[in-house]
Amino acid sequence: MFALKAARDALNLGGDSPGLRLILTGSSRDKLAMLVLSRDQPFFGSSVTPFPLLGEWLLEIGNNRAE
Repeated sequence: MFALKAARDALNLGGDSPGLRLILTGSSRDKLAMLVLSRDQPFFGSSVTPFPLLGEWLLEIGNNRAE
C-alpha cells in the first residue's frame, strides 16, 4: 500500500498532468476508512466517497452463473 501511495504522490507532483487517482472498494467500510483516518496508514488525509450499496440483483446474477 505504501508503494502505491508513493507512486500516486510522485505522479501528482507533476504540473499539468491529471496525476493518479485511485478507487478502492471493499466490503468493509471500517477497514477502508482506516486507510484514510489513521496517521500511520498510507492514505491518511485522503477522502472517502460513499458509493451506493449493491442490491439483490447482483447476488442473483452470481447465483445464476454458479448454477
